[in-house]
Amino acid sequence: MKKLILSLIVAAPLSVFATGLSFQTLAPTVGDIFQSDESIFATTASIDFGITAYDAAGAAGKDFATIQSEFTSSVSSNFVGGGNVTGAISAGALAAGAHVWAIIDEGAQYGAFYLGSTPSLGVLASNPQVATAVVGTKVGNNLYTVPEPSTAGLLAGLLALGSVMLRRRAA
Repeated sequence: MKKLILSLIVAAPLSVFATGLSFQTLAPTVGDIFQSDESIFATTASIDFGITAYDAAGAAGKDFATIQSEFTSSVSSNFVGGGNVTGAISAGALAAGAHVWAIIDEGAQYGAFYLGSTPSLGVLASNPQVATAVVGTKVGNNLYTVPEPSTAGLLAGLLALGSVMLRRRAA
């Protein structure tokens, strides 16, 4: 009996933190979500976070209406100033391995983003840089993720450093 009570005392707090979602675009290095004309979404635009039965590979070939019809929304969030958006699904609200999506449907602008699957323990932390744009309003994936300028600077610096290292080795 003591072991059962002890296991419940240990497992109960862990189950609260079992699975959930933390999504944001506010940090300077996580990217942004733009409209097809590369403008930001208005503060009246909303994004829904929820689940479907399949991941990005399983959604291949499906159109937006199909993905949206099989989508179960858990939380909705509005864009804020500067086109930023955050979303959170409470820890413990999703089953482990649930395929989490973000859906934007603003009439002329729409898109479906696969954010990943929830871990067995912890919260799925996601942002536009690690999301997979599956379908959008333009040919291809128009509601795309754009790395911040600092990311491009970092990559350019790494390339420059690599070329210097190669030159020194060759000399």
